[in-house]
Formats: sequence, C-alpha cells, structure tokens
Amino acid sequence: MTAFRMLDSFVLRRAGFALSLIDGLGCPRTAAALREAHLWGERAEEARARLLRQVVPEEVARLRASGDPGEPGSRAALRALSRLRSRLGRRTRAGLPPGDWSPALTGGHRAWTEALEAADREVARAGGLLAEEEPEAAARLLALTGRADVREAIFLLSPDFLETLVRRDLGTESQAGRTARDRALERRVYAFAQRLAAKNETTSFFGPICFGRVDPEAETAGRSPETPSGVVHRAAFFAFWAAAAWGRAAAQIPAVRRALPPRRLPVAVVEDTRATIPGRPPVELDATAVALLRAADGTRTPGELSAALGLTPEETARRITALERALLLRRDLEPSSTTVHPLRDVVARLPDVPEARRFVTAAADMEALLERFAEETAVPRRTKILAAAEELFESVTGVPARRNQGRTYADRFILFEDCRADDEPLIWPAATARRVENALDPVLRLGLTGGHAQRDGLRAIAAEVLAGAGGSLPFLEFADALAARLAEGVFEPVLDTWGRWRTALLDRFLAASDGRRAHLDPHQVEDLIDAPEGSFFVSPDVMVQKDDDAPLVLGEIHPYVFAWGLQGVFAPDPDRLARDIAPVLDVWGGTGRAATVLHRRQHKGLVGEAYPGRFIEVAGRAGAGPERRLAVGDLRAVLRDGEPELVGPSGPISLYVGEDDHPHLRVFAPVPVDFPRLRAGAHTPRLLLGDLVVQRERWDLPAGGLADIVAAEGRLDLFRAVTATRERLGWPRHVFALSPSETKPVYLDLDVPQAQEQLRVLAAAGPLAVSEMLPGPGELWLTRSAGPHTSEFRVALVGHIQATP
Repeated sequence: MTAFRMLDSFVLRRAGFALSLIDGLGCPRTAAALREAHLWGERAEEARARLLRQVVPEEVARLRASGDPGEPGSRAALRALSRLRSRLGRRTRAGLPPGDWSPALTGGHRAWTEALEAADREVARAGGLLAEEEPEAAARLLALTGRADVREAIFLLSPDFLETLVRRDLGTESQAGRTARDRALERRVYAFAQRLAAKNETTSFFGPICFGRVDPEAETAGRSPETPSGVVHRAAFFAFWAAAAWGRAAAQIPAVRRALPPRRLPVAVVEDTRATIPGRPPVELDATAVALLRAADGTRTPGELSAALGLTPEETARRITALERALLLRRDLEPSSTTVHPLRDVVARLPDVPEARRFVTAAADMEALLERFAEETAVPRRTKILAAAEELFESVTGVPARRNQGRTYADRFILFEDCRADDEPLIWPAATARRVENALDPVLRLGLTGGHAQRDGLRAIAAEVLAGAGGSLPFLEFADALAARLAEGVFEPVLDTWGRWRTALLDRFLAASDGRRAHLDPHQVEDLIDAPEGSFFVSPDVMVQKDDDAPLVLGEIHPYVFAWGLQGVFAPDPDRLARDIAPVLDVWGGTGRAATVLHRRQHKGLVGEAYPGRFIEVAGRAGAGPERRLAVGDLRAVLRDGEPELVGPSGPISLYVGEDDHPHLRVFAPVPVDFPRLRAGAHTPRLLLGDLVVQRERWDLPAGGLADIVAAEGRLDLFRAVTATRERLGWPRHVFALSPSETKPVYLDLDVPQAQEQLRVLAAAGPLAVSEMLPGPGELWLTRSAGPHTSEFRVALVGHIQATP
C-alpha cells in the first residue's frame, strides 16, 4: 500500500498545436552527410593516432635495425619520418615521401588520407545539399506564419512581432538573397513555433486548461470529441499590473484619495505605543493614533473611522495624514492579488465622488472590450479591439500599454486570454490512478526524506534564535535574525548531511548505469528513505508515453494546489473539485490554522480567493474579508515546548508553502517533497526508479563549453559543429536547452538550421544544460487529428505516513 493517494481531480496541460507544426523544418540529407563526414573524420583520427603511437615508431625501429643509421639513405628516411610525425601531430596533411616503406606504414598512411578525403567529399556533398534543403526548409518555416491560427497565437504572444510579419509578408516572400537579418527573423519565427508546438503552458488556445477525473467505473481512458479550435470556452482577463496602474491614476486625484479607506501597512509592527517599519526607526504614538492605526483595515472610510473612534472629521484627516507621513498608513487603490478580475476590484473600491466617475465609466468600456476580445478570434478584428483597449488604458492611466517587450514569459500586455480545452471530460480509470500512485510513491517518500532533513535543521536553528531572544519575536524580526544566523554558516552541517544523502542516492543510480540509463527497483533505495510522520501534499507533473509498457516520466514537483489558483476558475464542476480537494486541508490542520503569505501578484497568481485559509498580507492585498486577512506585522514566532511556532492574533498558524529562498517560511510550513536534482558532472544518465523516469538524460556545460558552435561561421560550419558535438556527447536529435538567458527550456530539433542558431545564441550566453526530449516525438501519448501533442498531467496527492510499529 502506498503512502500517497492521488485525488480524483487532475489537470491536463497540453500544447495547442501538434508537434507536426514544426516537422519538416530540418535538413535531413545534409544531416546524414555530415554524420557520415564525422564518421570518416573519426576513422581518420583513429588512423592518425595509430600511425603516431605504433606504426611510425615501429618504422623507425625497423630502419635502425636494418642497417647503419649513419648511411645517407637511412638518415634521409629517418628525417622524412620525423617530418611526417610532426605533420601528423599537427593534423597537417602530408603525402608519404618516396622510400622503401613497410606495408604497415603505407597501409596506415593510405587509410588516414583516404578517410580524410572521404570526409572532405561528404562535407562538400553536405554543402550542396544544404544549399538545396535550407531555403526550402526556411520557406516552410516562414509559411507557418501565413496560417491563421499561428498568426492568432503570435498576436497573443507579441502583437509587435505579428506586425513585423505582416509588413514583410514572410509567408510568401522569395528566399533568394537572404540576408543575416532575414535569418535572424527566421530564428525568431522558430522560437515562437517551438513554443506553440512543444510547450505545455497555460496560455490561450495554444495552452488550454483541461480538467480530468478518475472514474472507478471506467475501463479505459477517454476524452470528448475535438472542436475545430481545440477549445470550448475563451475568457479574456485584465492584467494585474494594468489594474494597478488604473488604481494609481485614480488615487492620485486628491478628491478620490481623501475619500479612500486608509489601510495600515501590513509590515508595520505595533507594540504598545510604538510602531516600527522594517529598516526605519520606531515611531512613538499616542493612544488615539494606535487605535486609529489598528482600526484602519482598508475597508472603513475616514468618516466611518471618525465615528468609530469618536473623532471629528478634521482630527481624523489630520491623524491619517500624519500616519501616512510616517509610512504606517496608506490610501491607495491597489487591486487584490487574489482576484482574477483586478480591474473590477479597483472599480468596486472607488469612492462615490464625482472625480471617480470617469474611471468607472472607462472601466465599463474596458470590460466591454474584453468581452469582445474573447468572442472575436479573427486577428484583424482582434487587433482593432486591442488597439482600442490600449488607447483607452493609456488615456486613463498615462502609462504605456506594453512593457517588457521581448521577454518570453512576462505579463507584457494589458490583457491576456485563457481557454478551456475540448478534451473535457477527460477520464482516467482507477487502474491508471493506482499506477501513478505506485510509480510516484518511492520518489515522493525520498523527497520527503530530503525535505525533512533540511526543514528539521532549519527548525533547530530557529529554536536557538528564539531561545536567545527570550522565546518570542515579531515574525519580521525573527526572519532577519534567522537570516543573520544562516549567514554565519550554521546551516552548512545540515546541508553537508543532506548532501551526503543525496550523493548516496546518486551513487546507487550510477552503480546501476550502463552509461546512458540507470534503472533501480524501489526496494534498492528503501534504506535511504526516512520519511517523517504526518500528512503531506504534493502536486507533480507526470507524462504518459504512447507505449503502455513504457515508464511514466516525472516533470516538476509543485507544492501548490491547482484548484486554488487561476486554473480552478476553469473547473467544469467547481463543487465537485472542492469536494475532491477538501482532504488536503488536513495537511495544514484545517482552515483555522492554514495561512499563506501573500506577496504582490506578478502574473496570473498561484493562489486565489478559492484558497480556504487565511491570507498573510506582506506586499500584496487580499480580496477576502477582514476575518481572513492577517497583517504580517501582527505575527510572532514563539518557542513552545522547545519547538518554533508561528502565531497570529487568533492562534497558531501553519503556512501553505515554504519557499526555497525564504527559510523563515519553511520553518513553519509542512515538510516539502524535495526530491533532489542529481548531477553526475558533465553528463548524467537517464535515471529510472521502478516505473518512473525521475530524471531525463542531461548534459551540463560550463560557459564556453560549446566554443566550436559559438565560433562557427556560416550555416555549413555551424551544422558541422553541431553534428560533431552531437556525436561526441551523444545528444539525441530532439532536446531541450536551458540557459541563463531564458526563463524556460527551449525545444531544439538539431537538424533544423534555425534551432542550431538558437543553440549558438544560448551557448554564447553562459552555462547551458541540455536534456533529452522524453517522451520524444514518436513516444507522445496524446494524439489528436493534427497528430501527436506534447502533454503532461498535473496530479494532486496527499500522503499519510504513520510511525512504523
């Protein structure tokens, strides 16, 4: 019986375009010729090495043994051999001088020169083939931009780039006389195309959201019929950053600002008559100021505060202004970081004053444009709607409607679109769920073992910090004190212990490796598992392969409940989803203890108002009622029975997640499932544990590690360098490459010239990690009418581990 049980609801994430979108963009005959040239080059190198190591020394020995080395003929022969050896060492081609040479030398020299000549012929043939294939492949690549669905996707990702494509009409332009600028544009087209056809991201119709469920009565997996667009529902949303700009513009108007409910900065710590903001000197307050500060929860207007505190409106206004100057109070229209409709949130909180009405009217116009944008799919009309929305936005806010141009994963525009896929209802039989549980269980228990070791080490250090402070500290002070202790290196022994455990796990895999694959049975790592007691939650990505007998493939492991973020908004049966997810609350001790730290939203948000616990406001504002909001400044870290505990005004708190780079959060969150990244140096084989690929085969290259590729001049030279690297390192044709210059891995078909150019750009940016594509193009599970699609399942599991009797 497994420790982890999969919940009945799950999500399918898939590319909206089939991988066939980017088939046919390679130069296969060129690639074959260059592989043949590389093989001949290797044979030449083997012949050269044999000449240097064996044949030439033996020839020297034969000459010396056969006569007087002082004879003119012998001296000339020895000098000729010396020159030959020098040229061989420098890899300089040289003919064999006339002489009475042994068959070993003449045969070895012939093998070397013939292999070099064969390599030259293949390279020359590859050059001719590339001249034929590359323009045709580039034309096919550019022709993709003439497809209506591709243009729509590019429009949603980068309207500016679509405008460039429209201007140049790349889909029909002749390829004669292509320039370096043309090739750079082709590389950019490939970058968009690989994102559309090889990435499982939640974005519009090319990354639709699809919910599935486990059906105990089903015998096989099933899904609904396809629609022409691949989706059944579109929704357009106003971006958070744009709503924030809308609110700032309104709040800058004095009459609006005066009427706004003030709210205490969440980071302000109020103790007796002293208030403190991190990084600033304490502020001494009188009793009335303290009462006002505590009452200012962002929902009460100045008039309501006056009535509640028994102050005149003038006195209330004066005191609010003074507390604002001390940075303890704020009057703003910051949208909620937990709502999927931040503009509506801003409008709902606008005061009823004449100066605010134009913002309300403009917001209604913007909502109408959003509705039209979701309903209209034709790019020309959508372009006009977007232009109207951007013009309206800029007229209201005075802020440019586009930002962060060129970044792949960023909230760049004032709106975005998400869609529900046509696959729903996606059904799994119970047997599939049990297979997933069985495959994941040993990996998750290993992850708990690693997470437990680090969390317990952090908690021990936190207990020391609190003990030294008398057993209690304001949470923000505790965070600083813990960071200071960690900066002294006190966590290093914990990391050393964890590192030895990780190394032992890696060694166990490597001992079973054939150089490319390392397969262990779960029982072979049981002695490395020391998972803690308790209840735990985890949400991994799992890929299913086409062959039923092929192992599952593990993607990322997430700590987040997908039902509590934006994805949950698209659930076809929200009540059923809530029932399915309800058991996870036990991990945090129920809604009374569960709380999540709310930073200011950056994009779509990982946690929304569906989250049933409380929100700890730091930089973000929660849209929930006051009873579900906590100011981080009101929290304390305390030592209770020797253990650190986080408490708020109403009792103990268990944090939703403890982020890796925030140790003060990890102390008070459940043990994370932290399966370690295992690296065996420059090359790590594919790692399999039972029925699960836990890591794809991977190559880690330092900065400058692909110097030949970066330095290659011309397409043929680059193709040769990529081919040589593939043969030398054992790369498959289809890989993903991750560079510091990119947020996410880039899919590369290494037979495609534009992908090779992309590889060169990534390699020039610094260190590079290259991993195999798995499942590969022929192994993809999801097949639709257009062909196989990349896809992954995000599942949710709850673990219950009891002490061993």
